[in-house]
Amino acid sequence: MLLVVFLSADNLYLTHSAIRTKLETLGVTPITRRDLFNILINPFIERYNPVISFARQEVVVNNDGLKGMNVGEIESLVEEVASRCLEIACKVCFMKNQISISCSS
Repeated sequence: MLLVVFLSADNLYLTHSAIRTKLETLGVTPITRRDLFNILINPFIERYNPVISFARQEVVVNNDGLKGMNVGEIESLVEEVASRCLEIACKVCFMKNQISISCSS
């Protein structure tokens, strides 16, 4: 279900608020860092912007209950995804895009 929401989010240009609403309606919240990792390594996800945008605003990482991943947490996630994508041939393009974005930040 998570995958379908994020796939449609990219095609429909949904905001993170609209994504959150869809996820809450489906009863699959809260979304964790591990959930995002699994979404990003999925071969069907080619565009990552909705996932990263959602992570910046909505994902609870710490036990303090605050929402949103900071820059360091997002970079860590991207690095983990990039290293995992080396094992998935169709995800190499994703990795190239992520590396160029990380280097330009």
